[in-house]
Order: sequence, then structure tokens, then C-alpha cells
Amino acid sequence: MKVVINISVGFGLSHEAVMRYAELKGFKIDAENLGFTFPDYYKDGKRWSPSSIERTDSALIQVLEELKEKASRTLAVIEIPDGTKFTIDGDRHGGGSGCGYDHQFIREKHRVWQIVHEEEGWKIIKEGFSTEFDTESQEGLTVYAEKNGEKIFPQNKEQAATETYVVNVLLRMIREREKN
Repeated sequence: MKVVINISVGFGLSHEAVMRYAELKGFKIDAENLGFTFPDYYKDGKRWSPSSIERTDSALIQVLEELKEKASRTLAVIEIPDGTKFTIDGDRHGGGSGCGYDHQFIREKHRVWQIVHEEEGWKIIKEGFSTEFDTESQEGLTVYAEKNGEKIFPQNKEQAATETYVVNVLLRMIREREKN
């Protein structure tokens, strides 16, 4: 699998690369302010940014491989094993400018388990990929209660809305079970 990463600050595509990308994707791009560092691009009359392109987009990869340095001096294609669950990571550009990542790299996602609460011998466990573990997103995370090999899961997706809510639902289920 091929993935595009930054080898320098910013998601920089040349105008030629942007136009070739649009051609490969089969849509028309209008450009304004071509003399500026970052021209304004419009797709279907709406502002469009090349940085919105997915890093695994086959047309983007083709453009970078075809045009090489004419396409970008800040982006490169890296190949990783097919089927790898990954995230793009990197070091922030110095000086606190907040202008993006410099020298990005691919980090494989790994599973993580954490006990978030214990009560009555039950352990409430959060399980998920390391890259999603400390984010607001609950996608890819599972929270459940476990005691002596028995597991209790939330009963529906609504109950799994947030980690805090799931912990509270599971605590109610544990307390009800322990009463009986």
C-alpha cells in the first residue's frame, strides 16, 4: 500500500500537480491568484484545498510518481505492507509556528487495554488502537466490564456514545447484577 507523507513542512502541490490530479479524478478545477504561494482553487464553484486529498488516494500517488519534484518538494510516497492499520505521525515544525508537521512517518496502530474503573471485583476495561486511545473519537474503542472471565458489554450503540457514559451504564449493570 502506498501512502503520501510530508518530508518537509506543509502539504505543497504545484499548480501543475493540482491540475493533473483533477484531470485524473475527472473534475474541473478553477484557479485564482496563481502568482501567490497558495493559489485559490475552486471545484464546482466551492473553494477546494489540495490538502483535503486522502493520503492514500491513488490519483495523488500517481501525480507524485509521474511529476516527481515538479509535483512537490514537500511530499513523498512511502510503501507499507497491504492491510496495515496505520496513522500518520510526525514532529511539529519548530518555532511554535503551528504550520504543520515536518518529517512525517507512518505509525502502525497497536491494540491497547486499560482498566478505567474497578468495583465489586469487576474491572471496566477500555480497549482500542493506540492511535485512537487518547482522542475524543470513540471510533475503534470498546469499553466493557470483566470479572472472572465473564464480560458485560453495553447493550446498544447509543449506550457506547462516550467512554464516561459507557462506564456509568456498566456500573449500573454491575450493581444490578451484584444485588441479585
